[in-house]
Amino acid sequence: MRNQNHQLTRRHLQILHLMARGLTSEETAKRLGIDAKTVATHRAGMLLRLGAQNAPHAIWLAMRRGLIR
Repeated sequence: MRNQNHQLTRRHLQILHLMARGLTSEETAKRLGIDAKTVATHRAGMLLRLGAQNAPHAIWLAMRRGLIR
């Protein structure tokens, strides 16, 4: 399911929340039961969809847009 306002998938949002908590890709992968390369792929897609330059920028944009608190 996608967030129509920002075109982020549910998985993107899960990873974004874990990024905001400071988890690494490896920790995120373990928590979600997926491969770290899959996390990296989701992160890259999320950055693109948000128009972010890097992970901290993605978190900042998501906070400003009310996607995370």
